[in-house]
Amino acid sequence: MFYRVEYGGIFEKVFQRHFFEKRRRLIMTTGEMLHYTNQLKKICSIKSVNLRDAQLANLMTELEIKYKIPLMRDEEFEQKNPFLMQLYRTISELRSL
Repeated sequence: MFYRVEYGGIFEKVFQRHFFEKRRRLIMTTGEMLHYTNQLKKICSIKSVNLRDAQLANLMTELEIKYKIPLMRDEEFEQKNPFLMQLYRTISELRSL
């Protein structure tokens, strides 16, 4: 249950900013890591190199969108998301392109 308390609107602004920041910087859960690892295993079992590369690229794009992975290397992001970045790099290295 959520109670709304106002002290001149400050609480509401702080809560909204905190909530927005949490939503903007998603952190991978253990269950999500397991899901993506299983997906990666399935993709690696595909015999066709072209199809496998396409599926790996799709998986990378899915991770980029969901977790807002920056295009340029960002040390702060990598320190906050070490497991996500390890998975992302593993997928990248498996591609034959």
